[in-house]
Amino acid sequence: MKIQPTVGNFLAQGIAGGALGGFTYVFLITLREGSSDMWMVLSSTPFCMIIGSIIGVIEAACVWVLYSSAGIRLRAATRVSIASVVATLIVVVAGFQFEGIERALITLLMSFLSFPVPPALMVDSNVRPWKLFTAGYIAERDDGIDHLFESKSAWAIAGTLPLRFLSLTIAGLWLLYIANQPKGHEPNLWLALVYGLPLLYTGISAFLTFRSPGKLLVLFLGIGGNIPVILGGLVCYAVSNTYSGATDIAMLFKICCAFLVSWTIFLLARLSVETDQLTSLSILPEKVLPRGSEEVA
Repeated sequence: MKIQPTVGNFLAQGIAGGALGGFTYVFLITLREGSSDMWMVLSSTPFCMIIGSIIGVIEAACVWVLYSSAGIRLRAATRVSIASVVATLIVVVAGFQFEGIERALITLLMSFLSFPVPPALMVDSNVRPWKLFTAGYIAERDDGIDHLFESKSAWAIAGTLPLRFLSLTIAGLWLLYIANQPKGHEPNLWLALVYGLPLLYTGISAFLTFRSPGKLLVLFLGIGGNIPVILGGLVCYAVSNTYSGATDIAMLFKICCAFLVSWTIFLLARLSVETDQLTSLSILPEKVLPRGSEEVA
C-alpha cells in the first residue's frame, strides 16, 4: 500500500536514506582505501551518517516542493537518475577545473554517488523508517490464509527493540571490519564462513524482529539459531580467562552474551503476545476470477 505523501513522511525517509548513504560512503571508501586505524573508521561513521541525513533532508524537501506545488511524483528510477547525473556532472566539472587529481576523482565520484542515491531511492517510496521503533509483525496461518498481527503494547516494543538495534549495529560494524581487512587474500571457504556467518546471523535476527513467524517456529529458530552463539561464547570465555591479553576474544564473549540476553527478551515478548486480540491484516490478496468466468460451487 502506497504511503500517504506528507512532508513528515518525506523528511523521515530522507533522514533514513541519508544515514544509509553516509554509512555506504564509509564502507566503500574503507573497502577501496583501507585504514590503519579501525577506530578512525568507526568514529567517522556517525559524522558521515549525519552529513548524509542533512543531504537526505534537502532531497526530501525538493521532492516535496515538486509534489506540493505541481502534484508531480517522480518514479524511483527517475529520482536516482537525476541524483546520479547531478553528482557525475559535479565530478566532471571538478576534473576540468583541477589537474592531476585523477585518483581523487574516483573517490569524489564515489562520495557524490553514495550520499544522494540512497535518499533518492527511499524518499516517496513504500519504506517506512518509523517502523524501526515498532514491534514489527507476527505472521500466522489460519484456515489456509496467512495473516499479519501487529502489537502496539509497550512490552512488545520493549522486547523487540534491543535485538533489532543490536543486530543492525553489529552487522554494520562487521561490514566495516570486513572492508578494512588487508586485500590480496585468495578467496576460500574458510574466509567465506568467517565473514558470512555473522552477517547471516545478524541479518536473520534483525529480519525476525520486523516480521516473525508463528510462536512455535520463532521459538525453534531462536533456540536452534543461538546454539552456535552459546558454544562460541563458552569458547571465548575459556580463551579470555586463559590468556589475559585476548581483549578481542573477551569482546566477542560480551557480544555473544548481549545477543543471548536480547534473544531471550525477544522470545518472551513474542510468546506472550495474544494474537487473537490483535488486528489481523491478510497478506494474501483475494482470489480474482478472470472476466466472464464464474466460480463453480
